Amino acid sequence: MHVETLITNARVYNTYTNRFREAVIAIDKGLFVAIGSKEELASLSSAAVIDAKGKQLIPGLIDIHLHIESSMVTPETFSYALLQNGVTSIVPEPHEMANVFGVEASKP
Repeated sequence: MHVETLITNARVYNTYTNRFREAVIAIDKGLFVAIGSKEELASLSSAAVIDAKGKQLIPGLIDIHLHIESSMVTPETFSYALLQNGVTSIVPEPHEMANVFGVEASKP
């Protein structure tokens, strides 16, 4: 199977085991499609291969419960603080968004 990009020699953090392990990462069409050992992903090929040289890859965190309005800062400033701490995605509740952005933000 051919993918757009392979990242080799990376130390990938597993949040389930709380450990790093050496792995190969396969990316296709902008999505992570496989993470595994060299042996597990030996059948994959790619024109673009990035040697991570033992660098660490850690998945972004998803915060499923937060209160933007309680921070007393703008959503832009709040987002900057989240990103600096590894949070890449949030799941805000509609009433939270209405508190910050107004009633129009809570409509589907």
